[in-house]
Amino acid sequence: MRTTPYEIRRTREWLAERLNRMEGPVRFLSPESSSSALDAPRRAFWSP
Repeated sequence: MRTTPYEIRRTREWLAERLNRMEGPVRFLSPESSSSALDAPRRAFWSP
C-alpha cells in the first residue's frame, strides 16, 4: 500500500499539532532518507 501526498500531508499536520502542544522539551527523530526498502532510491515506490 502506498500513501498519497494528501495522506502524508495530513499525517504531518496531525503530528505537528501534537508536538506544538507539548509544554516541555521535545525531541522528535525522523529518518533523513527512506524509512522502507520499498521507497528507497531506484526501487518500485521511490518518489523524490
